[in-house]
Amino acid sequence: MKTLRLFACLLLAAGMWAAQPLRYALDLTVVPERPEFNGVVHITVRLDAATRALTLNAKDLVPAAAQVRLGGRTFTARASVLNPEELRVEWPQPLGPGAAEVEIHYQGRIDDKAMDGPYRRQVEGQWYVFTTFTAIEARRAVPCFDEPRYKTPWKLTLHVRREHRAFSNAPLESEADEPEGMKVVRFTETAPLPSELVAFAIGPFDTVNGPDAGERKVPVRVVTPKGRGEQGRYAADITNRVLEGLERYTGIPYPFRKLDHLARAEGAFGAVENPGLINYQQSTLLAEPGKDSEQWRERLRQIMTHELAHQWFGNLVTQAGWEDVWLSEGFATWLAGVMMDAEHPATEKHLAAVAARERIMAADVGPKARPVRVPMKNREDLKDVYSRMVYQKGAAVLLMLEGWHGAQRFQGELQRYLKQRPFGTATTDDLADALDAKPTLHSFLDQPGVPSVQVKRKCESGRGALVVEQTAGEARWSVPVCWKTNAGQACTLLTEAAREVPMEACPAWVFANAGGTGYYRTVWTEAELEAVAQGGLPELTPAERLTLVYDLKAGGHGRALLAVLARDAQPRVAQAAAEALKTLKESGQEKP
Repeated sequence: MKTLRLFACLLLAAGMWAAQPLRYALDLTVVPERPEFNGVVHITVRLDAATRALTLNAKDLVPAAAQVRLGGRTFTARASVLNPEELRVEWPQPLGPGAAEVEIHYQGRIDDKAMDGPYRRQVEGQWYVFTTFTAIEARRAVPCFDEPRYKTPWKLTLHVRREHRAFSNAPLESEADEPEGMKVVRFTETAPLPSELVAFAIGPFDTVNGPDAGERKVPVRVVTPKGRGEQGRYAADITNRVLEGLERYTGIPYPFRKLDHLARAEGAFGAVENPGLINYQQSTLLAEPGKDSEQWRERLRQIMTHELAHQWFGNLVTQAGWEDVWLSEGFATWLAGVMMDAEHPATEKHLAAVAARERIMAADVGPKARPVRVPMKNREDLKDVYSRMVYQKGAAVLLMLEGWHGAQRFQGELQRYLKQRPFGTATTDDLADALDAKPTLHSFLDQPGVPSVQVKRKCESGRGALVVEQTAGEARWSVPVCWKTNAGQACTLLTEAAREVPMEACPAWVFANAGGTGYYRTVWTEAELEAVAQGGLPELTPAERLTLVYDLKAGGHGRALLAVLARDAQPRVAQAAAEALKTLKESGQEKP
C-alpha cells in the first residue's frame, strides 16, 4: 500500500531503448554503517539491431568500468553519466542483433535521510539498510531498464558483514565467509520481476517463523530489528489465513517461493508489496507495547491483505505502463475489501466500500478532479502516479463491475485474466477484453467526474416501464445501472441520455442502485423517494441504505427520510444519516 508521496523521476518514452533486458545478475557490497556501496551488474540484453551504445536508467551512480560480450567476443566499453537519470555504455564497434551481456562496475550512495532507493537507518544504535524501489528508484541501486513493462529474472549476490543477515525476494541459495569479517550471501534467481519490485535488506535482524502458508506450503517469516522478533508473532500467525482466502479467490496458488514480512524503520510508503519481501512500517507490522488491540489487529489484516493481493494483481500480472497503475493499486484495494467483508456479518457487506466510494466521489468533482488514468510523459506527471483516484476510484469501479456482472461471473473473469498472463504484463484494454467492458472502463477511468442517474417508474394501462436517464450536464458515461424493485433486480448498460426499460408490471417502488455498488449519484424525484420510504425501505440492504443516505445528502433533500434512517439498526447507516441531517441544516439546504 503506497501513500500519495512519490519522488518523481524522468520516464523514458516507450521504444526509446533498442534493446530488451533478459536477465540481471547483481552483485553488491553493502555495509550499513557506510554511506556508499559497490556494485557489479551483468545485464543480458537482446539487441534489436546493430548498435554501439546502450542507455540505461541510473541515478546517483558513478560508473567505474564496463565491458560487453557477444558471440564469444569481449569488448572493453566506456560507461558515463548521460544526465541525472541516465547512464550510457558505449563500445568501439557495432554489435548485434542478438543477445549480449553488459557488465558495469559502479559505486552508489546509501543515504541516511532518504526514504526510497537504497537507504539506511539507525535503530537503537544499530545500522540497517532497506530498499524501496517503487516506483522508479531501482536506478539508485543499479543501472537498469527502470520501467514496469520490462520483467526479467534477477539473481542477487550480497557481500555483507558476517554478523549481519541479508534478505531479498528469493530464497537463500548459499552463504560463505569471506576475508576481513565479510561473508557472501547468494540468493536463487527470482521469477520475472520489474525493477521496482526488487528488494533487499541488511542488518542485525531477528526473525520469527509462522506456519507454512497456502497450497504450496510456502515458508513464512517476519523480519524485525534486533530484539523485536516476538512483536511480529501475530503477523506471522495470520499469514496463512489471509493467503488461503486470496488463493481461493484467484484460483492460483501464491506464485512465489517464500514470504517474508519485513518491518522497516521508515519509508516512502506505508507498505510495499515486493514479492517474497513485503515491507511495512514497524508500527503497522509489529505489536509494539501498549498498541496490541483488536483495532490494530484488524488494521494489520487489512494492510496485509492489500499487500498479499498485490502478489497476483501487480506482481504476477504487472501493469505495462504507469498510466495503468490502477491495475495494481485499484485491484489490491478492492480485493482487500472483498476479503475483509468475509470476516464480518453479511449485513455489513460493502459498507466500508460504500463509505470509501463516498469519500472519493467528493474528490471527483470540480476543476481539480483528475482521471484515474493519466499519461505519464514527464517528471511532473509522475507526482500523481499514486493518486487516491488510482486506489479508491479504481476500487469503486471494480465494485461496480462486480455488482453488474455478479460476484461469481466476475471472479471467473478475473481468474481467466490472471491465468492468461502469468509473470507478464497487462493494460487496461487487456482487462476490458477479459470483462467485455471496454466502453465502461474507459468511460470511468479516462475522464473525471461522477455520473448522475435518475430512474422513474412509468405506469400506463396496467403496464410498467422504467425510464433510466443520465442527468449530469453534457458529460456522458457508459454506466451499468442496476435497480431493485419489489419484483426483483435487473441491470442495463446506459450509454445514451435516456432509455425506457419495459417491465412486466408496474413496480410499487424502485431503488436505482441495487447492492449500493454503482459509481453514480441517484437523483431522486419526490414521488420515487416517497414510494421507497413507504414500501421499499425494509427491503434495502444496509449498503443500499447507506448509499441512499449519501445521495440524499448530495441532493440536499429527503429530510424526513434521513430522520428515519438516523434511527437505523445499522450503526454506520444511522451515524451517516445523523451527520447528513446536521450538514443540511448547517448549510441551509434543508428540504422536506
